[in-house]
Amino acid sequence: MLNDELRKKLREFRKISGFTQQEIAEKLGIDRSTYAYYESGRTQIPTLKLFDLALIYNIDVSDFGETDMIALNDPNKTKNEKSEMGKLTRDEREIVALYRLLASDSKQYELKQFLKELNERDKKQ
Repeated sequence: MLNDELRKKLREFRKISGFTQQEIAEKLGIDRSTYAYYESGRTQIPTLKLFDLALIYNIDVSDFGETDMIALNDPNKTKNEKSEMGKLTRDEREIVALYRLLASDSKQYELKQFLKELNERDKKQ
């Protein structure tokens, strides 16, 4: 069983970011029921999945309550700065989450492709 703090944080960060369990499960490459088990505490979430979730939510892994984990983002950010993602539209959140899950060497290429497509679309309009 997961500890209550981690279980609550999984649900809290997902809701703040405006994602459904299904959307998060897809981003993690797992079934929705598996993710639901993480939130309910029936199944222990793998550490690597916590790192993926931290990237998606733009938080430190330690924000899940696991104090011995390495912080992924600027530890000097305030809670308000960390919840900025909640202010994005659904499409914007989706793009940011997918970008954060890309391998670092793929990010520049994918961003260039995305900007190229936007530029071409703007030219057509």
